[in-house]
This record gives sequence, structure tokens and C-alpha cells, in this order.
Amino acid sequence: MLIDIFKTSIYRTEIESKDYIKWFKKALVHEKKINKNGTTISNVGGYQSTNYQGITNQDINREVFLKPAHAFCELLSPKKIFKLALHSWWMNENSFGHYNSLHNHHNVDDPILLSGIYYIEVPEKSGRLYLQTPNFAGNFPASTKDHFSDPITWGSYFIIPKKYDLILFPPGVYHMVEPNMSKQKRFSVAFNVQALPIEDNKSKKKK
Repeated sequence: MLIDIFKTSIYRTEIESKDYIKWFKKALVHEKKINKNGTTISNVGGYQSTNYQGITNQDINREVFLKPAHAFCELLSPKKIFKLALHSWWMNENSFGHYNSLHNHHNVDDPILLSGIYYIEVPEKSGRLYLQTPNFAGNFPASTKDHFSDPITWGSYFIIPKKYDLILFPPGVYHMVEPNMSKQKRFSVAFNVQALPIEDNKSKKKK
């Protein structure tokens, strides 16, 4: 009998909305005006925006950040009810040769439940998303990917994203984006979602 004790799942969906795309593009233009150089965290070249802790557009908060996270969580057989909330989000724009280096979003002091990427503009040859097991050594030797088709034996995984793709994964998963080899800019929005406890009515009455 095969028992899977360690497993990493990711969630991929598509959110096709010209209004959302337009909103994020305007947000990037505004950010560049007030923060010309951006920040440098995972980006090598290109532009990375401020890490925002909230968002003014509640439709985007619900449809882009929270609804896909809820759908992913439902597939993971939740044991109790909890509330999902946007933790943080930021924008990445990469021109030719620019990329995002290998990193994860794991934070012991400020726990995150899920991390995600929403793809705004993805020209051809603008780089694959590379995902790596949190265990750098992998549970199996790297060569086993050639021997087995079961993803549980793999140590890494590539995704060729397209416009409107939204991909969610556990925050401990290491990931990077390959260099953009297109003459057009690649633009994506990265974000984190956290889980908050829900107080029951009995607890509130006691207080």
C-alpha cells in the first residue's frame, strides 16, 4: 500500500478581466511616479514595487486574491472554519534579461498560508516559473524524474505562464522566474494570503 506522507500541491486558475489588468497597470504607473527606483528583494534588474499591506479595490481583493485562495483551501480538506485575508501584495516588471531569483515567502514571525502570482503581461520567451521543493535535497535523487511520472518523486517543476494565469502555492516553496528573453516587458502581481481565526458567538458573549 502506498502512503503519501509528504506532498506539495499548487493551484492554477485563470482570471480574465480587462478591468483588473487596467487597474494594476495604472497602479504600476502611479508607483513609479512616487517610487522611481522601486525596491530590490527578489528581482535582479527590472522593477519591483513597494510591498502593500492592503488594497483599495475590493473587487480585486475578493476575485483575484481571496476567491482563488478559498478554492485552493477547499481542495485541501480543511478541518475547521477560518477566515482568509490579504496579507501583502506587490508588482514585478521585468525587461529583457531581468528575472526574479530563487526565494520563498516563508515567515516564522508573521505566518502566511498561501503565496500567489497573477500574470498581467506574459510575452513569448519571457521566462518560465520554476518551483522547487522546500527540501533543497529533494525526497528522491534528481535523476528519478526520468524514472517516474509521479510528481511526488520530483524535486522541481516548471510552468510556462500565460496572460491571466493565477498560480497559488505554499509559502515555503522556493521559486524563481527565468530571465525575460523577450523585447517586451513581463508584468506580474505577487501576493500572500493569511488565515485568521473566527471567533464563535459564545466566546464573544462571554467577553
